[in-house]
Amino acid sequence: MDELTDVMGSEAGIATVVTGAVGENGAPMEEFWARLGEVLDRLREEGTGTVRLVMSGAGEERPDRPSVGRRVADAWELEVIAPDGEVQIVPGGSLFVRSDPPRRGGWWSFSPGVQPVALGARQPASS
Repeated sequence: MDELTDVMGSEAGIATVVTGAVGENGAPMEEFWARLGEVLDRLREEGTGTVRLVMSGAGEERPDRPSVGRRVADAWELEVIAPDGEVQIVPGGSLFVRSDPPRRGGWWSFSPGVQPVALGARQPASS
């Protein structure tokens, strides 16, 4: 985890939020969204323009339901970098998401009112 902190903490203008949604047997989803909302409010107040949301599946778009990345981008007016698949920490501290059909896989950028943009399999991309 120290490698992840070193790599992610060095990017100017990008805040990395590592989280996981909790369901049935854990804390209710309302508590999860309330806490995430507090974090996003604070980041936006501090002038953060881009949030990397390290939450497996947060970039998965479905015809009947927008992704978590899309919902956060639109609601908080932020660029959101989110994975469409399971996030893995790899040696050196970068994050990897493989393509695993039917998901598109990889990392995606969501901005308010704009179609998502594919960013590749790793974050940060230059690692």
